[in-house]
Amino acid sequence: MKCTEALLHKSCVSWLKLFFPLELWWHTNNNAGFGCKKAGKKAQQLGVRPGIPDLFFARPNAFHAGLFIELKSTQGRVSKAQKQVMQQLSANGYRVEVCRDLDTFIDVINEYFSHGRREATNPNTQP
Repeated sequence: MKCTEALLHKSCVSWLKLFFPLELWWHTNNNAGFGCKKAGKKAQQLGVRPGIPDLFFARPNAFHAGLFIELKSTQGRVSKAQKQVMQQLSANGYRVEVCRDLDTFIDVINEYFSHGRREATNPNTQP
């Protein structure tokens, strides 16, 4: 059976809803599938940006400020815009992963959240 990105995305979101309802503060970005130029332009006017990964987890762990995951089919390619955004996110303290199947997605989620939370620090105080 051929696994499309849409099917993979649905599977990952279904798994998240079952095992990590809201406690991870995750969000899906709707960056694809606008259907026509007019809808795409409207989406850009509303703040949709090319290259943003499919899923965002707004919860830091001990090493990263948050987690972004790009979902790709086994034949899917990461675009130039996606590579640029991923490099910028990584340089700013976020973990960025590309997952091509549900098992890898689950492994990334479990590994990321096994590291606990980063302690909050006040940037105005000196150590």
